[in-house]
Amino acid sequence: MELIRILSTSDEHWPDVVDLYTTSFPERERRNVNTLEIVLTDRRFHAVKFVINNGFAALMFYWQLKNLVFLEHFAVTENNRGKSYGKQIMEWLLMLPAIYFVLEVEHPFDDSSQRRIAFYERLGFSTNHYEYFQPPYRETDDPLPLLLMSKPAIESVETFQALTKELHEVVYDRFMM
Repeated sequence: MELIRILSTSDEHWPDVVDLYTTSFPERERRNVNTLEIVLTDRRFHAVKFVINNGFAALMFYWQLKNLVFLEHFAVTENNRGKSYGKQIMEWLLMLPAIYFVLEVEHPFDDSSQRRIAFYERLGFSTNHYEYFQPPYRETDDPLPLLLMSKPAIESVETFQALTKELHEVVYDRFMM
């Protein structure tokens, strides 16, 4: 597995990553590309392309913050799903230095969201049952009710509030368009 960190929009790998990003996530759950290009300049943000067997296998956008690693987006290319690449890539992420690993998921309303939650649970993530809303990516959108999963579980509402405050201030509030 080869990891390629993308540091600028002029990187030859950027078009592949943007294409997978825009086709894998609903508009409401992702940044517009212009905003994503601005976010790319923040040193805490990591845009990574994973190459396996000389082919584009996955993208991962994550933030390395003070006490946590926040997985903002993760997508495996369609032809590489079901091959355990997602698990391998997540295991790589979980080796980064952090007190908490945090990600957002949809509530388990359908088979797809239930499978996604089960995937992260198999990796040791817990669903935190505190009320959580993802701030909107666009000023015209409303906050999105999601679940915040973490490894390890967040044991107190005070810790949950501190972590979500940091997430909102660093990841969302500064880059809303």
